Amino acid sequence: MTMRASFGIWPSIMRGVSFNDDLDAVLSTPYCKKASEIFSFLAEQQRPDGAIIDGNIPDVPQPLDAQYHHANMTLAGIILHILNPEKHEYLDRALGAMRYYLSVPTEKRKAGVDFSNLPFLIAAAVIKGNENGRETLGDALAGYVKDMRHHADLNSSGTYGNNFVALRSLNLLIRFKITGDALDAEQAAFFMEHTLKWQMDDGVFYDFPRKALDPRGIPSLAYHSKITLMTLLYGIISGEKRILDRALAGLDCLVNLSADDGEAFYYGRTNNALYGYASAVLALRVAANLLGNVPAGMRFKRFERVLYRFAASHTAKDGHLYIAPNPLEDERCGFDNYMYVTVYNAFMMTTLLLSAVIKDAPLHEEQRADETHYMKQSGFLIRKRASLSAAFNLKGHNHYEQYLLDPRFTALTPLFLKFNGRDLLPSIPFTCPKPQAKSLRSLVGEMKGCSRLNDFNPLHAGFIPAMKDSSQYYMPLDVTDASVTEMENGTLIIKTAGRFTTVKRSGLMPVKLLLSNAMKSRFGVMGGMTPESLISRTALPFSRTMIVTDSFIHFNDTFELKRGAAPFFTVRAWADAKLSSDARSLTFEDSESGWMLLVEEGERAGEGKKLGSSKGKALYLEIVNDGQRKAALEDGSVSMRHTLIPFDGHSAPARLRASALSAIQEIEKRI
Repeated sequence: MTMRASFGIWPSIMRGVSFNDDLDAVLSTPYCKKASEIFSFLAEQQRPDGAIIDGNIPDVPQPLDAQYHHANMTLAGIILHILNPEKHEYLDRALGAMRYYLSVPTEKRKAGVDFSNLPFLIAAAVIKGNENGRETLGDALAGYVKDMRHHADLNSSGTYGNNFVALRSLNLLIRFKITGDALDAEQAAFFMEHTLKWQMDDGVFYDFPRKALDPRGIPSLAYHSKITLMTLLYGIISGEKRILDRALAGLDCLVNLSADDGEAFYYGRTNNALYGYASAVLALRVAANLLGNVPAGMRFKRFERVLYRFAASHTAKDGHLYIAPNPLEDERCGFDNYMYVTVYNAFMMTTLLLSAVIKDAPLHEEQRADETHYMKQSGFLIRKRASLSAAFNLKGHNHYEQYLLDPRFTALTPLFLKFNGRDLLPSIPFTCPKPQAKSLRSLVGEMKGCSRLNDFNPLHAGFIPAMKDSSQYYMPLDVTDASVTEMENGTLIIKTAGRFTTVKRSGLMPVKLLLSNAMKSRFGVMGGMTPESLISRTALPFSRTMIVTDSFIHFNDTFELKRGAAPFFTVRAWADAKLSSDARSLTFEDSESGWMLLVEEGERAGEGKKLGSSKGKALYLEIVNDGQRKAALEDGSVSMRHTLIPFDGHSAPARLRASALSAIQEIEKRI
């Protein structure tokens, strides 16, 4: 006899989505098995009072009262108990987590309350009319839903990115479906209309600023994923086709931007983090089920599997998932300061369970096809080929008032590079150190120069030209024009132009900027005092032509040489790659693959450092030429030419070099 499960009114709220109530079928899914492993991991971190501790951050006050792992533990425990009725530990853990969360003063949990609202609301829907031994939780959830607070608002000061507004919109709509309060439905529609205004014409949702249809809007791919999920669920629950269509456009865009191996969140903050994969897997599962056996539905199903496989391939021995695709959690390698192992695992746990109880759409494996996508509004260009695949952003979105110099928004650099199925580049380096009190020495250092540049420097993105003098960097961050041409053989010709941005790297940092940083870190104040005294756009022009083929990427950079400044070229590579050099190339390799960089005469590896990235340790190098300034062209400009050539065990590097140089000459004649 088949045992059946009931998920309360949640299936009726998710109109048009087919649920699987076969206990054995759901329990046997990889999603349910992985969610159970994560639940066990979190249970090990749970104190007798129900609080969940994050051992990865011993220096931070515990147990992260403003975060949303307690709410997700509650929802997961309820679903797992429904699937395993004899195991009351799931309910005990869920009830303990909720009781602890409700014991925390409202003001202390305000910042993340919108994140907690969603799992609590879904839990209330799952349990409504379906208590069966869960009466105590049902009463607590009903009370929470009745008195639910919000934090996200259209006022951006202290209310975070646009993704929070999309989340509030969905939360209000679900509460309307539970309680019938018409005011919730009205407010939900209000916030969703604003959310839709943050979607660019190419389908990408941007996360900052609040201004609608801002051409400078900053998309972070992980938060594009979250906003797409929120909009998709809203469209399904509301039954509004126009909203559903906008969400499906965002999901299609996400699939276009994903690498064949499942790497999908390589641009912006929360870089490559589990959070993006959790949002995407659930969104793809829901969309594939909703659309059924049509090309779009089948495509979504394939990428659901690919993205989950990428995330699940980074599993720790205790069963939890690494929240960035590397095992260096103790070093917080590639972490933002708000990323926590328990919190992101708890979120992934519930999205996997919510996915597992939805009927799985059939998977139709198809032969991969070569693809090129250029999304002009957001600036993304991705080329997916069986040999060389790469992604770029040709726009750059560094909104200095918000993110100062976040290198993960750098334009013109390869965001990933895959060659014959191997990943050849780390993600753009960014590691936020564990919070600690500043020493007098560090404060003096900050006043003398931009200490942020030690770890958070756009030059660390690599593969961009720059200049520096005694006090400033000159960086190509302000891209003003871009065009992409695809030749008949798949070769891409990418032309960009822009202006250099200066960044003060030494000298006395203005008091205005120091105060601005202090106000932002202590009180969360955005805007007001801006870092204009540190960063400014110049009239110095630069232009770049990139040639991308199945065998190499060629960079041709021309820019005006600032008097007294030294030009150089930057590189990023895996920190453990073996580095060798000759007169005209640098080679980075491991046991099975690598790449060489063809350099100009007289160029050599200069300053370097090891940094953390979301995919592991990265090496940053500066390629310098002491004679470059003397070799400036008659108009005072400098021309730099570099070619990145990947190889594997089947390649002959000397032959690759000759072939690339010959091909570049032929292509440049044609363009």
